[in-house]
Amino acid sequence: MRGVGQVTSIQFAVPLMSLEFWLNRFREKGVKNEGILKRFNKSTIKFFDFDGLQLELVMTDEHDGVKPWVTNEIKEEHAIRGFYGAELSVSIYEETEETLKTLGYKIVSNEINHYRYVNNNANFAKYIDLFSMPNWPEERQGAGTVHHIAFRVEDQEKELEVREEIINAGLHPTNVINRNYFKSVYFRESNNILFELATDGPGFNIDEDLETLGTELKIPEQYKKDTKEIIAHLPTLQLKKNNDLDLFIHKFIRNEKSDKTIILLHGTGTDERDLIPLAFNYFYKYSVLSLRGNVVQFGGMNRFFLRNDDGTLNLDSIKSENEKLNKFLKIVSNEYSFDLEKVAALGLSNGANMILSNQLLNPGIIKKSFLIHPMIPFEFDEINLQGHTIIITSGENDEFINAKEDMPNLKKKLEDKGARVELFMHDGTHQMRPEELTFIQEFIDQKKGA
Repeated sequence: MRGVGQVTSIQFAVPLMSLEFWLNRFREKGVKNEGILKRFNKSTIKFFDFDGLQLELVMTDEHDGVKPWVTNEIKEEHAIRGFYGAELSVSIYEETEETLKTLGYKIVSNEINHYRYVNNNANFAKYIDLFSMPNWPEERQGAGTVHHIAFRVEDQEKELEVREEIINAGLHPTNVINRNYFKSVYFRESNNILFELATDGPGFNIDEDLETLGTELKIPEQYKKDTKEIIAHLPTLQLKKNNDLDLFIHKFIRNEKSDKTIILLHGTGTDERDLIPLAFNYFYKYSVLSLRGNVVQFGGMNRFFLRNDDGTLNLDSIKSENEKLNKFLKIVSNEYSFDLEKVAALGLSNGANMILSNQLLNPGIIKKSFLIHPMIPFEFDEINLQGHTIIITSGENDEFINAKEDMPNLKKKLEDKGARVELFMHDGTHQMRPEELTFIQEFIDQKKGA
């Protein structure tokens, strides 16, 4: 939540006469914005990202001189030229003003409760706006908010000089912290906004060539032992290759000591990162392939297939998405060199329904599954599930299905078709519980076909 004690807006510089282009682009793309307005005699567009982070484009001829990033849709005459400044929301602006003066800022303009400051030691990104809001609530950290603001210093010698000035101003900076690529000092100013002083050097090319800068993930030495877990929790950045690997956004995490792979399918509203911690805890002897559902429904939630308006499962969507899944699995197993005969699949809710549907529609692709809170996706008769192992966990008080009846019925139907089925029921709801995972863990540890 935006509030006082926070950086509440990030400002970017754009060229003169470019705002109409950006306004039209925001309209085309459905980006929430407040139109063109005047602030400190500068034309500006305030807009918001997906998480509600407040951003601004400021039309100016002041920029960093670096050649801008352009695309087929965004030409150089419209492209963003770097940072312009930032807005800080505060209860008592005079106190933050004193800190800014310590850092070399001077006030240049005032519009009611907005105050603009400039640091003439900088050629660009030199503006800070204070938004004085004495009666605003305090900020709350989370998605759509800014954690801290960094101020650039030339080197550690200069950093220590400024640190001493911060101490003399009655504030309490940290010692110098080595961030490998730069040195940092942190302190909170009087309105509780976290400031950082960061040195220019040694720079981001100390451990890779400039020509390949940014093409590999770099992890500080003290965290390299956790590389696999860190990568698992990062968002998936997938460049379109126009081949079947694009059928599902995914993560693959290899276990060099295992020839087995666990396929993960998340529940409604999450993504390919959601179940990876479970895999690390309960399938640590497996390589991990985690997928993101292709369908977006219910106000932007990721799913593996559609539901109809009446709440029933859309069979056409189930069939078409499973065709994509089967095609993808054959391609991806070659891409990452794993054996489809040695895979198991774990799914939660919608992901569990997708896996079960795949076993029913295409017996033989996925033969071992762990289904957490599934439902009966559709009626099935002529099918042979010999050689399939299916583990089901469910809550007796699941709010979406009559689990007390449906799950024993599902178990019997699957067994009648030749599958080996284990069912674990607890007295909970649709919320996943620890005892379900313990049941799965015990099943794996006892090597009952997993």
